[in-house]
Parts: sequence; C-alpha cells; structure tokens
Amino acid sequence: MLADLGIRSTIVMPVHVQGAWWGCLCVDECDADRTWQLAEVDAIRVVANTLGAAIEREQGARRLGEAEQRYRAIVEHLPAAIYLDRADRSDAHDLGQPRDRRDHRYTPQEWIDELDLWLTIMSPEDRPEAERTYIGS
Repeated sequence: MLADLGIRSTIVMPVHVQGAWWGCLCVDECDADRTWQLAEVDAIRVVANTLGAAIEREQGARRLGEAEQRYRAIVEHLPAAIYLDRADRSDAHDLGQPRDRRDHRYTPQEWIDELDLWLTIMSPEDRPEAERTYIGS
C-alpha cells in the first residue's frame, strides 16, 4: 500500500503523552529504498519524545489555568478575605477578597503595605509557633 503512494521507506515513531499513546510521527523517504542509520532513527525518536513532552506541557498549562480560574471564582464569592503569603519572606503574596468588602477590618492596601499584618493580628497563643516555624525568621 505504501508503495502505491510512492513511499519507499518509512519510519513510524510513537508519540506518548503522560505515558499513554497519543499518536505517531512518520518520516518517509520517497525517492528510493534506503536503510535508515541508527543516528537518524535516534534523532526521529528525540523529535517524537520532544513532541510528546511539548503536548504534555501544554495540557498541564491548560489544566493549571482552569484550576486558577476555579480558585479565583471560589475566592471572589467567599464572605472572607484570603491572604496567601509565601513562607520564604520573598514578599510575594496574593490577596483575594470577595466583592462585598464592607465588613472587612483591613483594606487590601493595608495587607499589601504591612507584609506581616497576618502575624500581628494572629491569636497571641498561636503567634510564637508561627514565628518559630515561618521560614526566614
């Protein structure tokens, strides 16, 4: 059948995504019969593996984006403020608050300006353990 298409020599390399078969990469030599060199087969295998890894990364990025959208939707509808801070004192944080902010004691700007605000308003009996275990303390 391949000879009917003018294909004389073909390499078919499987493409796997997350350990499952996704498809295949085919390389055809149409001009003449040939014996593929091991280095050529290895190069085509690398291309197939790279394609599988790229597809996997794209799927992962899409799933991450969807998870972030779900997270934001949940946070925006909670009747509470949510402040996320990395425990490495990198000053990287995220403030999520619901649409109705009238009942909140602290403004978003106060949370941003005072990086350790969470620690100063924490229950006094919990503060020593939090300070002790907070990375970078």
